[in-house]
Amino acid sequence: MRARDENATNESSTLAKRLRALFDTVRYHDRRGKWKPYSTKFAAESISADPEHPTTIGANYLDGLRNGRHTNPSADVLRAIAKFFNDRRHSETAPVTVDYLLGSESDADRVLRAKLQEHRVRAIAMRAGELDAGMQDQVLDMLEMLDDPPAQQDRSSD
Repeated sequence: MRARDENATNESSTLAKRLRALFDTVRYHDRRGKWKPYSTKFAAESISADPEHPTTIGANYLDGLRNGRHTNPSADVLRAIAKFFNDRRHSETAPVTVDYLLGSESDADRVLRAKLQEHRVRAIAMRAGELDAGMQDQVLDMLEMLDDPPAQQDRSSD
């Protein structure tokens, strides 16, 4: 029976893994300027106090989701958790969505999330986001030209 309990403990859901990762990586500066992780209690209180949704969540329940003891949260709870972390993530990191939490992102979303981890890609995307639609089209045209294989040079003069 004990081995079975250990296996159940070792098998974490995607949600629990992603929540643990978010609690490990989404941080704030304390009064001394040190980076600190958010506590489960603070997250639960902040989610419950958020006026943009009616969802409330207790610290014990959130801890259960984080550690895999609770595995079937409502869609409203997932949206509220995603919003909490998305509102506090570093602006240069990929957005936190319900699909991310559940591991149900499309292949395109996974590729985008991976690409957005690269600083230069984020910098280009941020700059492009500030352009008007016409300028964005010009940038896309330039990128397509860069994707084309180089033209054969005329070697008749060699």
